[in-house]
Amino acid sequence: MSAGRFVSILSIVLAMSIGQLLFKAAARSAPATWRLDVATLWSLATNGYLVAALFLYAATTILWVYVLREAPLSTSYPFMALAMVIVPTAGVLLFAEPVSPSLVLGIGLVIAGILVVAAGF
Repeated sequence: MSAGRFVSILSIVLAMSIGQLLFKAAARSAPATWRLDVATLWSLATNGYLVAALFLYAATTILWVYVLREAPLSTSYPFMALAMVIVPTAGVLLFAEPVSPSLVLGIGLVIAGILVVAAGF
């Protein structure tokens, strides 16, 4: 994998991870009671975190399609698993979410899997 493609994929993973964190921030700032009414829909449509997350996801999806024009899916997609390391770690740091032994083990296994794919085993 070329350095440029690798940087592109890592940028996509980082952007998707930031999008997930923005979704969490949107959820925290959303109305406590959800109804299928104009007020709730307006609140969501004007939620800056949600709008930013959706925009970031759209832009990232376009970049992902561009990268996949040249990159094999079988070697590129496993790097998306990095989001399963970044997002929970950031959740702990930014939102004071709990850390459990299973979370730490899972993150370690994801990292091991990515290293196996990157090494070409």
